[in-house]
Amino acid sequence: VDRNDFPETDDDEYYVADLLGLKVLENATGCDIGVVSDFYDNGQQVVLVLKLKDQLFDLLFLDQFVPEVDVEGGFIKVNLPEYID
Repeated sequence: VDRNDFPETDDDEYYVADLLGLKVLENATGCDIGVVSDFYDNGQQVVLVLKLKDQLFDLLFLDQFVPEVDVEGGFIKVNLPEYID
């Protein structure tokens, strides 16, 4: 489907595809840590694929991990989960 065929969104709405290419900022520091490179639906929720340095990182698109989306500003803010080895 051509993007021009999509229904218009309200001012506070967007399509997940609109996030592609946006800067990824760390929520706590505001540091630029990467870019949104892709997304997919795992059957339960949308998962964003972030390119952070030279690696890809899958992040659930939930408020606890993505507290701010600013499509017009060109960024999303994220809280990356901590992993225990």
